[in-house]
Amino acid sequence: MKCFKHDAEAVAVCPYCGRALCRPCATASATAAPRLACSEECATAMLRNEQSLEMLLQKSRQSARANAIYCYLAAGICVGGTFAAWQWMPVPLLMWFTGASAVALLISGFWFGRGARKLN
Repeated sequence: MKCFKHDAEAVAVCPYCGRALCRPCATASATAAPRLACSEECATAMLRNEQSLEMLLQKSRQSARANAIYCYLAAGICVGGTFAAWQWMPVPLLMWFTGASAVALLISGFWFGRGARKLN
């Protein structure tokens, strides 16, 4: 494969656009950006993409934490409903349903909280 600027053998490829780079082009572009790129446009585009990915990760962390809190709150309400059903109207199906819902929501809250910690 030949360099896109010179008639020399390529030693690298731009990760953004896929153009081939020879050794002089690769060393010249390596000083301008933290990652190897064929041009300043490709370097700024890669930086913009990395910033976008970091923002998406941050929003995913926030969403997972909020989901965990909502699951814990809903589980607490289900636990309260289970005790209320046991006290006021002892219907076994209602108690089993609200109790199982509370357990499922607690597990979901734990799962979301664990996922938020893994994204860090």
